[in-house]
Amino acid sequence: MGLCSDVAIRTSHAVDPEQRDGSPAASSHAGAAAERLSDVSMGVRLKVCGITQPAELDVLSAQSVDFVGLWYGVPGGPADLALADWQRLATEAAAQQLAAVLVTFVKDPEVLREALDSAPVCWVQLHGYQTPGLVRAIKRISPDIRVIKVLHVRGHDCVEEPLIGSYEKAGVDVFLFDAVSGDGRVGSTGESLDSGYVSSLAPARVEARSNASRMLVDDVASRGMGDSPHFR
Repeated sequence: MGLCSDVAIRTSHAVDPEQRDGSPAASSHAGAAAERLSDVSMGVRLKVCGITQPAELDVLSAQSVDFVGLWYGVPGGPADLALADWQRLATEAAAQQLAAVLVTFVKDPEVLREALDSAPVCWVQLHGYQTPGLVRAIKRISPDIRVIKVLHVRGHDCVEEPLIGSYEKAGVDVFLFDAVSGDGRVGSTGESLDSGYVSSLAPARVEARSNASRMLVDDVASRGMGDSPHFR
């Protein structure tokens, strides 16, 4: 069977968040998001990516949505936001009990620091081909930061497979498997992943944590995923 185009597993690096910006509300939302990912009883997570309008947050806040992806530093991306717009939507998401995720191709930790220091966000999704060194730099920004690192899969080949251990040591909290299209596009391609191949990359990490790793579904419904024992 095939899986949806984006799935993820949690690593062992997630820790309880501390207050970052002095705002009790910001700390509360960050903590709630971390707990949702860590609580093994919560099952499948739903993340809707590419939000560009406050009205979309209004709709999603009334649904069973855990995370909203806000693009910043995705050149040419249809949902890429200017920093001011990203800040505004991230703040509004927190006010509506939605955990915003900074989705980015940026490789400069100082650019990411500027964004993270300006909004109640503790999740960063590195959707490009960023290095373990960047992960370490991002984790130094704040002990609260959670890093989701995308692993790019085309057929039965994962570009970053040799680096998975290095990413874990650098502090990645969640790996997200993304299906690369035939023409090289990444992210929201709508293409399927082969569940057998993804499971071959994931089981040692999932089973070693007594099934504590959870699924994160990006942009699509979770139907059909329950058949994969490594992602329950």
